[in-house]
Amino acid sequence: MSKKPLRHKEILALLSEQPTLRISEIAATLNVTRETIRRDFQELTDLGLVDRLYGGALLRHGPETNVDQRNDLLVEERKLIARLARDLLGDAQTIMLGSGATTVHAARQIANECQDLTVIVHSLGVIPALETNPSLTIVMAPGVFHPGERAMHGVQTVEFLQHYSADWCILGASGIGAEGASDALLEGSDVYRCMIRRSEKCMILADGSKFNRRFPSRYADWSQVSALVSDRMPEKDLAGAIRARGAEIVVPQPSRPGAA
Repeated sequence: MSKKPLRHKEILALLSEQPTLRISEIAATLNVTRETIRRDFQELTDLGLVDRLYGGALLRHGPETNVDQRNDLLVEERKLIARLARDLLGDAQTIMLGSGATTVHAARQIANECQDLTVIVHSLGVIPALETNPSLTIVMAPGVFHPGERAMHGVQTVEFLQHYSADWCILGASGIGAEGASDALLEGSDVYRCMIRRSEKCMILADGSKFNRRFPSRYADWSQVSALVSDRMPEKDLAGAIRARGAEIVVPQPSRPGAA
């Protein structure tokens, strides 16, 4: 076996042990240059085996993994997204919060910085973060429990949410495409659509690994979304499609040279 296929096999083996790795980490482990690993990542991406991240790569799986597994991935990226999401809320008094790994980070940020806010949820996963702030009023929707997502879904959940209105809904996504946001879990999309209808504004939180990925259930067109919040800007065509439908793209601002 020539060096490149062997190196690709070693990269995939490393990613199977630690699902996200930086270019610098793999280059040091395999004793090659960063540029070599960048080319390897691109070739593995073209083969559909990995997803590129800023400065690294994520092992691509078929169906999306359960929320407990996702909680350990892309932690720094999700923390950054959560901070940006909190800044968008302004003086909101009531929000609806969806399920997912990134929304757990948003819940932590909300609990740390918000006061006297009503949070309507359908996910048990966000409760531990929210309950640390006694000033928050937490409203939990009933429904059929989905263990993989640790969230309630179904007719009861949707009917319950229809009795409430919110300033914002904050939702995650499995995939971000030109047509809108999609989710791997069909049951979750019905809940998300209801939250969008019952909220004045909607923000979708998604890290860059979700870009140009499509899952079975598209739950939002970009015309229904106020903002996509991410850790980096989508590539030009995707960003253009999102903005053309009226959604804002919120990403970290680059640091200015010499800034403290």
